[in-house]
Amino acid sequence: MKKLLYILLLSPMFLISSCEEEEEAQSGYNCVSNTCSAVFENPQYLTLEDCQSACEEEELPAGYLCVSNNCIAVLENPLYTTLSDCQSACSNVSGCLDESACNYDENANIDDGSCEYALEGYDCEGNINVQLGDEVFGGIIFYLGATNEHGLIAASEDLGEFQWGCYYQKPPGISGGIGSGYENTLAIVDYGCVTTAGGATAAQATLDAEINGYNDWCLPSLAELEEMYQSIGNSVGGNVGGFSQTLYWSSNMVTSATGLDDLSGSKKSYHVDFSDGTTGYSNKTAGHKVRPIRSF
Repeated sequence: MKKLLYILLLSPMFLISSCEEEEEAQSGYNCVSNTCSAVFENPQYLTLEDCQSACEEEELPAGYLCVSNNCIAVLENPLYTTLSDCQSACSNVSGCLDESACNYDENANIDDGSCEYALEGYDCEGNINVQLGDEVFGGIIFYLGATNEHGLIAASEDLGEFQWGCYYQKPPGISGGIGSGYENTLAIVDYGCVTTAGGATAAQATLDAEINGYNDWCLPSLAELEEMYQSIGNSVGGNVGGFSQTLYWSSNMVTSATGLDDLSGSKKSYHVDFSDGTTGYSNKTAGHKVRPIRSF
């Protein structure tokens, strides 16, 4: 009984001590939105009276602004008077929603029509971005250089059928490599070649052509024509260029005797058969298909 009485007498002391420890742990108060809240560290005010006095004088925010998808309280010039209005507006972000656009905004959820795209054949940084078979720069890419920055384009359609011209004549300055088609074309035209039928020569027809806004076309050299067949005439993807299964003129002519009927080697020029890719030569008076090319 004495022990029980002793415990009962001591219990209020423990409670008092416990309360005192709890009160001691509370270090002060902070004023948040004109309301004093007890805090246990980094208080703005040590006493409740000081906090309440300061809180009464604190200026209420006039409203809110949406900054980087966050609502910020401001004292003047608010866009939104309530926090809920601000949060609703902040969650709606206008921008470009198309992932293929250069200015795609992953944070946007409302399309504002601001999408910007790279120019045809280029990436968003302005670098050329193409591959064989792409339809860009006025036609179809059939040859690319080592860096893919330069190459050759074939027109998407045949120009028609033409004679080569210069029958029994040998215009100088003609070569057969990749990249020589344009110089060959100029050499043939500058030489003043004509046809037996009175129409334009194959070279003149390509030089006069304006296709898809480009006017720098030419008659391909033999090497360029062979490359065209291999890459877009008989490629893995099939006849990408839509070629006819027939003969196409190159800008290269035969320069040595081809037989008793052509001892001077001035009557014939080279063609490529697009039915099988074989190379041969025909009389310059023959009418063969012409597919113009240009470089980029």
